[in-house]
Amino acid sequence: GHGADGGHEVDGVDAVVQGVRQALKMGVDNIKMMVTGGVLRNGETPDDIQFNFEEVQAAVAEAHHKGKTVAAHAQGNAGVKEAVQAGVDTVEHAFDIDDETIEMMRQHGTVIVPTMNAMYAIYKYGEKTVPAWAREKVIVNIKKHFASITKAAAAGIPIAMGTDAGTPYNGFEDESAYEMQLYVDKAGMTPAQAIDTATINCARAMHVADEYGTISAGKFADFIAMTANPIEDIRVIQQDKDVFQHGIQVHQAAKTDGVDEQVPVRQVG
Repeated sequence: GHGADGGHEVDGVDAVVQGVRQALKMGVDNIKMMVTGGVLRNGETPDDIQFNFEEVQAAVAEAHHKGKTVAAHAQGNAGVKEAVQAGVDTVEHAFDIDDETIEMMRQHGTVIVPTMNAMYAIYKYGEKTVPAWAREKVIVNIKKHFASITKAAAAGIPIAMGTDAGTPYNGFEDESAYEMQLYVDKAGMTPAQAIDTATINCARAMHVADEYGTISAGKFADFIAMTANPIEDIRVIQQDKDVFQHGIQVHQAAKTDGVDEQVPVRQVG
């Protein structure tokens, strides 16, 4: 099933419990379950359910006993509902959600990690390089995905920024900043809301909001600095910037003749 190449295959509640306990013993901080199928594996669809409710619920119980979080790769509506009902902390992707799903998320305090660029990059650039069977699944689902995240954000469901980096045309450089631009351009968020997805919302989703997520007394001083205002144009976050970690500057933006160097930003079609 989806994720088998990079994860641990289990079958049945007992095997799920054993797998989660073994992972916790090895020191993991998060359990991720592939609740549904996905795009980049042939022979499955985002609507396929790979774990039943009892299996997901058992994984959540074991992880939560140790104070660890559970993420669910869940794309189709039925799989998202199952994951939310079972108590996962975050749902990754969430291609197709309806009003009932949103209300369930509100009741359970579920966070959505949309990973919009994982789909959009394949849609935009993958016509000649991504297998036709994968791109077809993107074409079928991408409008539903944009509409679902738009609806969830408007309803106040917490959105946490994630990129699913490593999928085609979706790397490890400026994709986080570009993901935030997609939230504005494709999901109707304000730039301020998009910034929250990458700061306080992520900190809350990871249960580290006491130390991270805002610039506040007593928290780690992790922040970026730039001359342009991202509240006016979210795209400027993709430009070179000063980066501070725990109060120490770890990267300085390139300057030319005393002026910050501005680099091109990607356009959303």
